[in-house]
Amino acid sequence: MEELTGEIEGNGSKSGNIGFILNDGNIKGISVMSSDAVDDERKVLAKGKSAEFAF
Repeated sequence: MEELTGEIEGNGSKSGNIGFILNDGNIKGISVMSSDAVDDERKVLAKGKSAEFAF
């Protein structure tokens, strides 16, 4: 993960790169999931999201 570490300010955003090494060249798709956004008291502010990408 490049340039994606650290905290994000409220209403902030970050951009960067994520790379994967795949041993099997017959990949049909991937699923990416984020965790829930929580505050300092671990109260869930927003549920995690997921996205699916088919190849």
